[in-house]
Amino acid sequence: MRSNTMQQMQLRRFFAKRVTNQVRVILGLWCQLNDGPWTTMGLDEFKHAIQTLIRFAQHFNEESHRRAARQIMQCLDLVDSDTLTPNPEVLHELTDLIGQLSHLALRRTDNEEYESANVLNPKKPVYIAMHNIEEAFKLSEQLEFFGFRVLVTTTLYEFESEMKSRRPACVIMDVAFSKDTEGLEVKDRELAGLEALKKAQAQYEHPVECIVFSEKAANIFTRLMATRTGGRFFHTSQLDVGRVVEELEELTQLMPPAPYRVLIVDDSRSQGLATQRALNQGGLITEVINDPLLIMDTIETVNP
Repeated sequence: MRSNTMQQMQLRRFFAKRVTNQVRVILGLWCQLNDGPWTTMGLDEFKHAIQTLIRFAQHFNEESHRRAARQIMQCLDLVDSDTLTPNPEVLHELTDLIGQLSHLALRRTDNEEYESANVLNPKKPVYIAMHNIEEAFKLSEQLEFFGFRVLVTTTLYEFESEMKSRRPACVIMDVAFSKDTEGLEVKDRELAGLEALKKAQAQYEHPVECIVFSEKAANIFTRLMATRTGGRFFHTSQLDVGRVVEELEELTQLMPPAPYRVLIVDDSRSQGLATQRALNQGGLITEVINDPLLIMDTIETVNP
């Protein structure tokens, strides 16, 4: 009898994991969808993932997940297929529903430490680029234990390729990374990692936030260069894993970030609506008013 009960519990956990894994996929696609203007391919992929969740939730009797997924599909059906621009109300509703889905998945796994650490970390890996490859993989294992997705790049070519193919959540960069690369043309090989990071950041409108590391004592010029290439935190001598984990938690939000709320004030109705459409395409929640006298009242209700 006890054996049957254990088997049933294992089956329930297995089915719950299928649903949770699908939520992870959805959260990742939602973040990708909002990396820039919405695309037909991105929206179709997101819809397909939602439909899969509905099917899983229905099959495994996860009514809360099924209801949330259906509501998301209803919102997506309201998005104009030509402009791919959700209006502020739809965007606000979608954001709330995605948040609900995240919390549902977290509650499902809150007794499983590793799963609860990972369920809301679906989107992008942390790239590690260090001169000492052995230390890089050691750090990778330690960060994975804390629930981070990590990718170690061992060569300059690999780092550049990965940065081109996908924007990471964060980069942990050794200032001397790739300094032994043959034919490398840099002013100072001891700063080859920062040069590589600077080049990779040029392709992004907003730079990837980074944790920079130097085995040697760093002067003010090295630290300044690190800051200019996206460095938010700087370590010397050795990396303190505890500090790195805290910094990564600050830099990589595990919950999908809440969209900005923008109040548009323009006495031209057409110009205000045009601005609203442009901002909605970028995932911002907007409110337009054409009468400046309404600003104070609107600020209280909209909270931009």
